[in-house]
Amino acid sequence: LQAARAPVDYRAADEVFVKRQEAIAQCMKERGFIYHPLTPASVLKEETVNAEDNDLSIPWLPDSLEEVRRVGYGISPPEDLGEFEEAITSEADASNTEYRDGLSPDAQREYDLALGGYHGFEGAANPDTEACWPSAAARFPETEQWVVEPSLLAGWPEAIDNMVAALATEAAFDGSETTYGAYAIVRDPRLKELNSRYSECVKSAAGGGWNASWVDDVEDPIHAAIQTAPDGSEFDWQEGVAAMDATDIPIEYRSLVGSQVEIDIAVVDFECRQETDYVHQYAQILADAETRYIEDHKAELEAMMAAIDRIISGI
Repeated sequence: LQAARAPVDYRAADEVFVKRQEAIAQCMKERGFIYHPLTPASVLKEETVNAEDNDLSIPWLPDSLEEVRRVGYGISPPEDLGEFEEAITSEADASNTEYRDGLSPDAQREYDLALGGYHGFEGAANPDTEACWPSAAARFPETEQWVVEPSLLAGWPEAIDNMVAALATEAAFDGSETTYGAYAIVRDPRLKELNSRYSECVKSAAGGGWNASWVDDVEDPIHAAIQTAPDGSEFDWQEGVAAMDATDIPIEYRSLVGSQVEIDIAVVDFECRQETDYVHQYAQILADAETRYIEDHKAELEAMMAAIDRIISGI
């Protein structure tokens, strides 16, 4: 909105992307290599659930207790980190990565040279502009995006900023007190009661393996996991690693890598969320606050929706 641009026409963008990928595959074939065309990002988004679009401000945990007991807050145990990192780097382009990995070192260099070219490498025989990827991009440029009439967007940034501020849990801190948005759910007695029940659950279930005395809400356990050493002591990260290179920190002392104490904290967190029905109740409290805001600002929001309709009809 602030950039005053129309919504992206993903269908046109996908057509360009597909043409580029087909051109790259043909180009690589002519140079003696196999290249598997990639799928447009918007298609991938339609085929998968984009959880980030509907995230609550609650630390993430795996969906099952079994998985929490295995990985804590979601990072594999230390012995699996290498495999984990390799998996996430190759996921987007697995078939091409597998093909390239099967080539000899010299062939891999020629593959990279053919696909993307090199910048400033001595002896490079293939300028960047002649490589398959950039040449395909030059042949099939991005579709032009038209600019929305600025008057249609008048007041939008301010309206959105006002809405965010009204719903903000913590809008400002002036050094003496914290102020909250008019619709902030921290004001809702239901959230205070929910946090109280959750806190009592965590403190009673924690045992003696870590310090849960300061846990007041659902955001605190993950912070405890970050600063708790494998032996259960509270590790002073600033003092302990300030003079160390990150690669020199013992893996078990790094944050959220699946140490046993982290897993223990995550298990308590998970079970207490289940016992208090925390996520669903939190979501309902937030939805109620958003509904009140919409009802109180109905005319303003309807004007924004009417402007969106005018923009869409002009695409």
